Amino acid sequence: MSGSLWGLATIIGPILLIAVIAYAMLRNRGGTKGDVARAERGAVELREELERDPEYKEQ
Repeated sequence: MSGSLWGLATIIGPILLIAVIAYAMLRNRGGTKGDVARAERGAVELREELERDPEYKEQ
């Protein structure tokens, strides 16, 4: 009984892992063009703000 349970876990485990990874990749496939553009603008604004900040020192 124990051997067949391990065999089943050995087969089903990787299949389940692949399914979860595929699901996560499909759910996180970027966003709309508006979302990406808004994120890029926010990153540029943050960089500009950090450059103006006298306490910020890039290491």
